[in-house]
Amino acid sequence: MRLSRKTLVVSCVAFAALAFVYPLNAQDPSRLALTQSLALRASISIDPYASETGDRARHGGHWYSDKAPGISFFAVPLVRVAIDAMRITGRLPSNFENRGLWNRWPLLFAARIATGGIIFLFSVLLLWRVAELIRPGTGPVVAVTFGLSTLAFPFAATVFGHLAAGMHQIGDDADVERYLKEIRPTEYDQALRF
Repeated sequence: MRLSRKTLVVSCVAFAALAFVYPLNAQDPSRLALTQSLALRASISIDPYASETGDRARHGGHWYSDKAPGISFFAVPLVRVAIDAMRITGRLPSNFENRGLWNRWPLLFAARIATGGIIFLFSVLLLWRVAELIRPGTGPVVAVTFGLSTLAFPFAATVFGHLAAGMHQIGDDADVERYLKEIRPTEYDQALRF
C-alpha cells in the first residue's frame, strides 16, 4: 500500500506537533471542568471543580468557567466515552465525579488530542487547500510551514480555542477567495499582483 503525498506530509506534521505532553496549565481545568460537568451532571456550573482552577466566575451562588465554551462542548463526547469505558472496566475512581479529569494524564492527553489536535489537523488541511486555490503546487509548503513554524505548533496539543477561532476566519477568507477567483477574475488577478 502506497501513501499519498498529502497523507505522508500531514502525518509527519501531526506527529511532530501532537507528540508533546505539556504540563498542566490554567487553561485545562477551566475548560475541562465545564466538559466534565456537562458529561457527568448535564450542568454548566463547575462547582465540584471550582477549587482546582483560578479561571472561573461566580454568579447566582455557582461557579462557572470563564472561558468560551466551544472547546469544552467539543470535548464532551470523548469524555463521556472515556468515563463509560472506565466505568465498564472498573477503572473509574470512586472520587472521579468530584475530582477533575485533568488530574489523570491519559484523559488530559486524550482531551487535548480530541480538541486541539483535531482542530490542528483540520487547519493544516484547510490551509493546504486554500494555498492550492490561490497558487497550485504551494499546498504542501504552506501546510508544513503553518504546522511547524507558527503558533499553531505549540497550540496543537492543547485545549485552547485559538486555532478554531483562527481557522473560522481563514474559512471565511477562503470563501471570499473563491468568490473573487470564480466571479470576479479581474479583481482576483489585481489582488494577487498587490
